[in-house]
Amino acid sequence: MSASISTYDLAVPILVRNLELLNTIIDKAIKHAEEKGKDPESFLEAHIIDDMLPLSFQLQTCNRTAQGMLPLITSPAIEADKDHKDNIEEPKTLAEHKTRINYTISLRRSLKKEDFVEASTETRLPVPPSYQSSFPGASKGYVKFTALSYLQKYVLPTFFFHMVTAYDILRKEGVPVGKFDFLGAEDFEGWEM
Repeated sequence: MSASISTYDLAVPILVRNLELLNTIIDKAIKHAEEKGKDPESFLEAHIIDDMLPLSFQLQTCNRTAQGMLPLITSPAIEADKDHKDNIEEPKTLAEHKTRINYTISLRRSLKKEDFVEASTETRLPVPPSYQSSFPGASKGYVKFTALSYLQKYVLPTFFFHMVTAYDILRKEGVPVGKFDFLGAEDFEGWEM
């Protein structure tokens, strides 16, 4: 007998765990800056190459991705919070980013499996006109997915692209983080949802 993995299993524990790890990496960046006599907020505008967006954008996008998925895979639809929905002003400090990430974590931890739709449920990802050329088939203003394929093809890859980019920016800036920080190896056995 095989157990099935629900949309909750793919969406919530994975994102909660990695948002917590992202906050730990931010803490290491703050500590590193303080030890070097550097303003930690200077990291927010750092980027890998000139045509890439800065750390602040990467952190905000991780958080917004974890927020924005909810209306598409919950039933009844759980609205994204004000941060995602209204696209309010971007956090100006690493502490503000951490506060928003912590809010997202606490909201995700309050969710239950029964809040989520079945993996085969059809969902539609709205695509703004400025992005439609990047999504073949989005000329109607959306891309159709099943809840499972939305998580597998859009949510998780988007989240991890921006998390890895945030990690890489901080690494480039000299923050002493490594693979085991990214994986959260310190609490492999102890971490629970």
